[in-house]
Amino acid sequence: MANTFHSQASSSLIRSTISNEGFCIICTEAKIDTVFYECGHMATCYVCSMNLKEKNHNCPVCRAPIKDFIRAYKTNLN
Repeated sequence: MANTFHSQASSSLIRSTISNEGFCIICTEAKIDTVFYECGHMATCYVCSMNLKEKNHNCPVCRAPIKDFIRAYKTNLN
């Protein structure tokens, strides 16, 4: 069952995400700053998250419905 949701497209998405770590997997330009509710994935910027929700798209990582999203702020505590 672990491989149920894996496809060639999702594998390439994961590989490209790793090389662009920290950047939105949709626009690839803005920093990741939102968390999807309920799945909890953090993969997109605020603008792309708004567009996905507005168009009733699912999470681009796991395809779960996006009920809402929360803007997140990373702190640099050294």
